[in-house]
Amino acid sequence: MDAGFTLKVKKNRYLTEEDIEDVINLCSNAFNEDFRPYMKDFVGGTHILGYCEDVLVSHVLWLNRWVRIENQLLLKTSFVDAMAVDEKYRKRGFASSMMTRLVGEITKYDIVVLTTNSPDYYKRLGWKEWKRPVNFRRVDGRITSLKDSTLMVLSLPKTPPLDVHLPLTVVWREGEGW
Repeated sequence: MDAGFTLKVKKNRYLTEEDIEDVINLCSNAFNEDFRPYMKDFVGGTHILGYCEDVLVSHVLWLNRWVRIENQLLLKTSFVDAMAVDEKYRKRGFASSMMTRLVGEITKYDIVVLTTNSPDYYKRLGWKEWKRPVNFRRVDGRITSLKDSTLMVLSLPKTPPLDVHLPLTVVWREGEGW
């Protein structure tokens, strides 16, 4: 890990315009698509910003969500999103450092959830793959299925025993309830 790597934790409402543009640029490059439309989904989120010499090189955020398992167990969830590291700064431990910091910041939640196309990376960090079915309850009440990525969960001290083969539904936005 580079000695000049620093992390800052900021709630979404405290991001400056420059912070927002830096996050959009970093994530757009990392995900090969315009990330600007996704920023509207991060209201209420908390970002971890990773800097090398005042340049944003990595980012991750978490959002408050609810997860229901098999229409019974309702869990207060930290939903992790937008994990990105600038291509020039990969393989230096920045992502692992950010995920370690994230887990230290979210101890009040029942569970941590994310979707990924790189499940092996998260498995090395102790995450478990949810074995389907996984659904998202959208703002308009529609239920959509997770299709093109893997849902991963990380247990926290408050996490009850889980069966990763039961149906799981994530509420799409904070403030949406059952």
